Amino acid sequence: MSGEIRFDERDAKLLQLIDLDARITLAAIGKNLRISKPAAKRRLERLEEVGVIRRYVAIINLPKLGYNAYRLSFKLSRMDTFEHRAFAKQARNLQETGWVLRAIGSWDVLVTFYARGAMQLYGAYRALLADMSQNIASKRISVIVRLRHYSHDMLVRTKPIGHRKEILVGGPIETTELDEMDMHLLDLLSKEGRASLVTLSGKLGVTPKTVRNRMRRLEKDKIILGYNAVLDTTKIGYEHHKMFVYLDNITIETYKKIRGYVSSMPATMLITQALGESELDFDVKVKNTAEVHAIISDLRNNFKGIIKDIQTLLITDEDVIDYTPRR
Repeated sequence: MSGEIRFDERDAKLLQLIDLDARITLAAIGKNLRISKPAAKRRLERLEEVGVIRRYVAIINLPKLGYNAYRLSFKLSRMDTFEHRAFAKQARNLQETGWVLRAIGSWDVLVTFYARGAMQLYGAYRALLADMSQNIASKRISVIVRLRHYSHDMLVRTKPIGHRKEILVGGPIETTELDEMDMHLLDLLSKEGRASLVTLSGKLGVTPKTVRNRMRRLEKDKIILGYNAVLDTTKIGYEHHKMFVYLDNITIETYKKIRGYVSSMPATMLITQALGESELDFDVKVKNTAEVHAIISDLRNNFKGIIKDIQTLLITDEDVIDYTPRR
């Protein structure tokens, strides 16, 4: 593909396999790739070493823990690139922060906060903007209702057949009772999603069997929805774009039709449903802006009279802190 990184079809398939199933065993990887377990281990470690695989995280269903997710979008003014990075770093350091994106387009920085309510959100918002109000040209706050994760199918030549694997984050706010060990385990898995049971048990001070049983219960209760490999696909020649779709004459049926169409595209790896912004936004990984234009044209042609506008952002830096609210 690009640069000095060695990357072939087996590597692409490996990334697709591990993307939404980060705890897949080396034996299973080897079987799928038709290589030995040691060869699978070497490929995985090489992709980690060169930074294509950045980390592994558990995907936590935040509403089960009583949290909403809020996205704050900022257009900055009178700030150079260094100061943009400093603002993003300030956002990363806040307890409520989940994700931070830096972008080129109508927004410069997008921050996702996890908060139990308006007061916690307001506190985080004020802390982020302390002494910075003069540098904010515009801002927008939206409530993230649902996130749909998809694997990086654009990396492989064979298009997905039928319904793509999906991990859905969202639902009604609940107050699931978890003890301190559960929360510690979630915190560990949000940072080391592929850590072995032995490693986790050592950090928790319990047996591997206890860790396994707790993980299974958290998965059964839909608190842990899956395990995600966070990929830096810029290292293998892909750009990350976010697309905001504004709709007219929208009904439940037309919304589902558009969402279904977007989810069927191999380039789509995240669909966000939010209040306070566009009716639908989704993230794609493509090789160049020509592919972005092709996606936009395709959507406009297939949903003429429904799509009012499509706006795009080029994501230049993505920092997934974790999916678990920090304590």
